[in-house]
Amino acid sequence: MNTDELIRKQTNWIKAVFGCLAAIVVAIVIFGVLLVPKIYKAIDGLSQSLSEINVLVDDADEAILQINEVDFDHLNQSINDLSTITGALANFFNRFN
Repeated sequence: MNTDELIRKQTNWIKAVFGCLAAIVVAIVIFGVLLVPKIYKAIDGLSQSLSEINVLVDDADEAILQINEVDFDHLNQSINDLSTITGALANFFNRFN
């Protein structure tokens, strides 16, 4: 094999390698153009979902604080008093039936 043939083969291999690299770069650019907007849209949707979840958690915290402020002993006593009163009223009105 002489030097000219060796240079021609190496040149052909270099052209093939650079052609493959160029095809890979083009493929990456095309996939980037197609996928990047979808990725940004997915991230935006995730961000909105997280914001909504934060609002729900804040609302749940507020509800828990309000529930904790209820005096259940006093509420229970009021229910018992109301039951006693309604029972007495029921007995009173049953006399007229």
